[in-house]
Amino acid sequence: MTIKAINAGLSVSPQILPDDVAAIAAAGFRSVVCNRPDGEGADQPAFAAIEAAARAADLQAAYLPVVSGQVKDADCPASAPMGPNWRFELRRISGSS
Repeated sequence: MTIKAINAGLSVSPQILPDDVAAIAAAGFRSVVCNRPDGEGADQPAFAAIEAAARAADLQAAYLPVVSGQVKDADCPASAPMGPNWRFELRRISGSS
C-alpha cells in the first residue's frame, strides 16, 4: 500500500485491503473514504469488508462511490453518513491530526 500526501490534511492511495487498515490507523489516520464503486474490479474487496476492518481499528469509514474523472462538488453531500463535517472529512480523506 502506497499512501501519497497531497497536503497536510489530505492523503490518497490506490485500492486498500482490509489487512491494510490497521497500518493506516497506526500511521495516525482517523478516517477512510472509499470512492471506488463495489464491483468495479474483480480483485477489489467490498466496502463492507473495509468498513469492518476500520471499525475494528477505531477509524471512521465512509462509502462515497464516484465514477473516475467525473467527481463533482455535488457528489459530496453536506449531510452524509459521517455527519455535518462530511465535506471536511472527505477533503481530508484520512487526514492525521
